Amino acid sequence: MIIVEKLQTFLILALIILSITSLLYYIYYKTYNKKKLIQSRLIPNSRNIAGEGGIIFVFLFLCFCWFLSTSKLVFDNMNLQVIPRFYIFFISIFALSILSYIDDKFDLSKKIRFIFQIIICFASLSALNLPLVDQLPLKLEFIIIIFIWVYIINTTNFIDGLNGVVGSNGVTFFFGSLIIINHYGIDDNFFILINFLTLILVSSFLIFNYPKAYIFFGDTGSIPLGYIIGYVTFYFFSLDIFYPLIFIFTYPLVDVSITLFDKTFIRKKLPWARLFDYYFLMPVINGKKSHSFVTNKIILNNIINILFLILFLNYQENKLFLFLPILSSIFLVYYFRKYKKVKS
Repeated sequence: MIIVEKLQTFLILALIILSITSLLYYIYYKTYNKKKLIQSRLIPNSRNIAGEGGIIFVFLFLCFCWFLSTSKLVFDNMNLQVIPRFYIFFISIFALSILSYIDDKFDLSKKIRFIFQIIICFASLSALNLPLVDQLPLKLEFIIIIFIWVYIINTTNFIDGLNGVVGSNGVTFFFGSLIIINHYGIDDNFFILINFLTLILVSSFLIFNYPKAYIFFGDTGSIPLGYIIGYVTFYFFSLDIFYPLIFIFTYPLVDVSITLFDKTFIRKKLPWARLFDYYFLMPVINGKKSHSFVTNKIILNNIINILFLILFLNYQENKLFLFLPILSSIFLVYYFRKYKKVKS
């Protein structure tokens, strides 16, 4: 219950970080050369938007995380030496952000990006407490972890297409993570810091991205964010906490998974083909609906899933609750699907 015990300190720190982040985002927006931003013609949006805003997120995450984890300002008993190769976590985020920034600017080959992500996730295995499942051969577990981690990274990147979608899902994930941490009494200050800090930084970004977009996250922010989501997911797995994770990142995984299955196995396209065919995009592209029309419904779905999570945790973890977030997300996907353009 460490989060509840330090709630006042967390709120003060959150206000300070939110203020600093918002100021930097505002300065970045005002100084960015918006004429250089290349936008898709399929997704209508304002032309007065700053791109690669994720660079502010990554910079502040690394600075605040390092400062707060090495000082005793909030956590007076944090010992980074007991964390498996904690520096790998920071180096990986930095490396992903640099490559993603270059990709935002020069549009690198998708194969290069994919291979680099695999290498980073492989190197990051040393930052996890393994094995996660004793019954699996260790090499097989490595392959499964890398696959899931890269999948989460790219899912987070894929949903960065409409105003507020990646931000609202990021807020849902890390808010839900803090609920899980508090429920199970996880007393790892570094892990709490990662979740708390990312929640505040993504919330600050959301202010500038929804309902009207002033800043885009871009690959520079969405890919490192996906990496952090993957790290948090596997940390929970190492504590034998599996089921609660179903509630906090459900919609992105459901939408992307159904789309990739349809794209790869039914339409026989490459999974990374940039076809703008994710279901949450359809009302905007084909139905001429606003970004807020879609994002508001995703936010409502996420709020409902957080309520399902609370019910699950407080009703003896009844497995019947596990179907609810999946069903609600599938329902939303097929609600958006009605805007799919039908070939005449």
